[in-house]
Amino acid sequence: LSRLGAEPRLVRRIRGGSDAHSAEDGRPLVLRLRTRDGVKRVSVAAGNGHPTLDALQRAVLAQLRVPIRAQRLSRRCSADSAEQLLGDAKAHVPLRELGVRNGDFLHLTDLRSENEDGISGSGSIRTAAMAATSSGATRGTRGTRTTRKRTWQQIEDERVAREVKLRAPPAPRCGFVALDRAASKSFADYVLDCEFEHMRIAWLYGRRASKEKGILVDVVYEPPQAGSEADVRLLHDDRAQAELRTATALARALGLQRVGWA
Repeated sequence: LSRLGAEPRLVRRIRGGSDAHSAEDGRPLVLRLRTRDGVKRVSVAAGNGHPTLDALQRAVLAQLRVPIRAQRLSRRCSADSAEQLLGDAKAHVPLRELGVRNGDFLHLTDLRSENEDGISGSGSIRTAAMAATSSGATRGTRGTRTTRKRTWQQIEDERVAREVKLRAPPAPRCGFVALDRAASKSFADYVLDCEFEHMRIAWLYGRRASKEKGILVDVVYEPPQAGSEADVRLLHDDRAQAELRTATALARALGLQRVGWA
């Protein structure tokens, strides 16, 4: 910027402000205050000279509605040392002597809201130990009043009443079901080809595995039926009855029986 012929004052403004802008050109001093509700901007009028701390406090009162007595201005959020607090300085001290420049960040604490949260105006916090002691004494007193004596037998009866007992499930009537892969795939492919527009039903023919107590399904037979998207019904006309008798006779000849439906 200096090579382009820019004025030093303009360069200082781009970098974040200078300490001489308010007194020379009369523009207000703009500060950013970090509060509980976020970052707030405050404009401090220059007046006849450099803005003072008193002018900043009056600007906070007028623009943010925070009384001067409830204001605690500091350079850092945790103002542990006195040098970080701006409220201890004299009201007529210029802000530039306190190290405050245009565009700087300051921290504003509203002592009214902190008093509601348990923080006093001087910044001292009520210790949690005091609150715990008082509440603990109350709880202890209430516990003593409501304590009732119980015998060991009563305690044991309550434990047994709340006890959960897990029992083994009964033995299943069928240990497993094994479907022939080609037969089940043919039935499923037909339903997929129809895009599930028609519901279908099938009789399962197979054998019983006596040792393993399971079912072996070898044939998936679709009897004559009429299906839709909502339901399916079997046909009972003469042609359907004749086909069903033929399928049953063929299954008996192969040593199969009807074991279920799908």
